[in-house]
Amino acid sequence: SGDPEVAGDSLRAVVAPRDLVAAGDPMAVLAAEAALEAGPLALVFDPAEAEAFEALAFAPRAALHLPRFFDDEGRFALDAFLEAVGLWTRALDIEAAIGFSAEAAHARRRAAQRPLALTLAGFGEALTAQGLSLRDAAGLDYAAQIFALFEAAALETSSLLAGQLGAYADFAAEKAERLDRLSQLTWRVGELKGHGDLKPHALDLIQSAAKRARSLGLRNSQITAIYDDP
Repeated sequence: SGDPEVAGDSLRAVVAPRDLVAAGDPMAVLAAEAALEAGPLALVFDPAEAEAFEALAFAPRAALHLPRFFDDEGRFALDAFLEAVGLWTRALDIEAAIGFSAEAAHARRRAAQRPLALTLAGFGEALTAQGLSLRDAAGLDYAAQIFALFEAAALETSSLLAGQLGAYADFAAEKAERLDRLSQLTWRVGELKGHGDLKPHALDLIQSAAKRARSLGLRNSQITAIYDDP
């Protein structure tokens, strides 16, 4: 744990054990005090989460408006959704290659890791239209299914791009870790309660991406993210 070495107005994250924070450990209070004094600070429970959070400072961003993928009858446009995720993953990867980073450290990480920050907006609006809410179990389950599909489609596109253009520069050194994360993601999605054909599609895409990544890698160190898109 500890505050990562970051410069300027970079986003900061500290890593802490989940059980200690839940038990009211003083480190959680110290993190809150540090946030008040030093600016935006995120408390996370995994080094990968810290890395992803800090990458928001320089990763190309875009948000897909989820309600646009439901028709007036509440039907989800699965094919259009998958196509949009693939298109925007490719677009952000182009931005990662040609975009400008104000800080040298950010530019180096952007070139070596090609992180992206594609997210979904309008979850609450989309669920309300379906008679669901993020405050109830059914709404949370449906949201988890959609985000799993979203992440799976983005990973599939990144693996395809790696086959066409090459993996990100640091992939070889991080291969074991990345493949392990894909295995964990497959397990987590498999544990979700089924919702129509969303879960099977997500599992198929993750397994396809994992198989391709074993031999060809991934184009991006991260593709999706969760953040406030004003």
